[in-house]
Amino acid sequence: METKPHIRIRKASEQDIPALTEMASKLLQEIQLATHDLDFDVEPLPVRRHLEDLLERGSYRVLVADSGSEQIGFAGLFEGHALYAGGALGTITELFVKPQWREKGVGRQLLAGIFELARRQGWRRVEVTTPPLPEFERIMHFYQCEGFAVTGGRKLRRLM
Repeated sequence: METKPHIRIRKASEQDIPALTEMASKLLQEIQLATHDLDFDVEPLPVRRHLEDLLERGSYRVLVADSGSEQIGFAGLFEGHALYAGGALGTITELFVKPQWREKGVGRQLLAGIFELARRQGWRRVEVTTPPLPEFERIMHFYQCEGFAVTGGRKLRRLM
C-alpha cells in the first residue's frame, strides 16, 4: 500500500520566489499551449519581476504546497470587493501543481488553505475563472467537485 506524502500548505516567503517563478512560468506555458493565446509572458525573468512586484504590494497572496523537500504547487489569489458579492471576496488567479504531483490531492489541499484564508479574512465567496474550452473540462470538474458552481458570464479583457 502506497503511503500518502505529507504536504504542508503555507504562506509563500521570499525564499520561495525562485520555485514560484519556475512553476508560474510552467503554468503560463500550459495555458498558452491549450488556448493558443500568445499574450502571456512565459519567460522566467519577467514572471519573477511580476511576482516580486505583486508580493511587495501586498495585494497578492500566495500559498505554497511543500512536500518537505520541494515546493510542489502554489495558488495565487487576491482580495477584491464587489456589491454583487456583498463585500469582500477572494479571486483565485493561479493554481498550479507540478505534473508528477497531480491527482494526489495537492490541489485539494491548496483549495482548503484558500478556504481557511477566506474564512479568516471574512470573504463572502471565492471565485475562479477557467476558459470554457474542452481542454479545461478536467479542471472545471475539479473545481465543481470542490463546491464551486458555474455562475455564467464570460471573462473579457482589453489589453492596455
